Amino acid sequence: MDTLGIIRQIEADAALRAQLRAVLLGDELLALPAQVAQLIEGQREMQAAIRDLTESQKQMQAAITGLIGRQDRMEDTLTQLVQSQREMQAAIRALTDSQKQIVIRQDRMEAAITALTESHQRLEMSHNRLVGEFSQMKGLLVENRIRDRMQYYVPAGIENVQVITGQEFKDLLDELNQKKTLAKEEHTRITKTDIVASAQVEGDPVVLVAEVSGSLYPSDVERVVESAKILQERGKRAKPLVFGEAVADNSVNDLAGRHGVEICLGL
Repeated sequence: MDTLGIIRQIEADAALRAQLRAVLLGDELLALPAQVAQLIEGQREMQAAIRDLTESQKQMQAAITGLIGRQDRMEDTLTQLVQSQREMQAAIRALTDSQKQIVIRQDRMEAAITALTESHQRLEMSHNRLVGEFSQMKGLLVENRIRDRMQYYVPAGIENVQVITGQEFKDLLDELNQKKTLAKEEHTRITKTDIVASAQVEGDPVVLVAEVSGSLYPSDVERVVESAKILQERGKRAKPLVFGEAVADNSVNDLAGRHGVEICLGL
């Protein structure tokens, strides 16, 4: 068979052509189209992966951009917070300084009030002392006036009034002490009684004991009652009196009425 006939036979027989290609090309060369197809498919897949990666990268960049924006906003917020804190600290320092000034002024004011209070107390003490001295002086003047003209100040029915002084008063103390020993406080009470006088009431002898004060208080009544009691316990008929310009309150009248003390006013 000539060459042309062989070629025609190969072209007419597909199986023969396949055998011939296998002989001439070998398995590796025959597998090359499939490998190329796989390579093309792999390239397509790689391109798809690259596109996905590119898209992911874009999304990541967008996320990073958003994060950077949030971070910037956070930094701005922190900056504002720091500024606010500084302003608050400045306000607290100003308030503290103001409070210190208030405390200083308050201390000065308290010191001034203390000094004023002490001055007022000294003034009040001086006033009380002057009032006391004036009352005492006035009481002495009234007492001396009554002593000199006691007969004119005693109530009606009391006659022959004679103030007991000097040796006569000492003799009275001795007589009282002989009848019943005078305790120290009893002796003091008698000697401090403003006026002790002898008198007669309806012809009977009595001993007048009197307290004298500008304004009469319950204590004046209580003292003269105690003086009269000391005399009465030793057999003396005693008549208690109080002399003054006015009574301090109604309690003086009530107390005097209960103890039989006569109140002589309008000196």
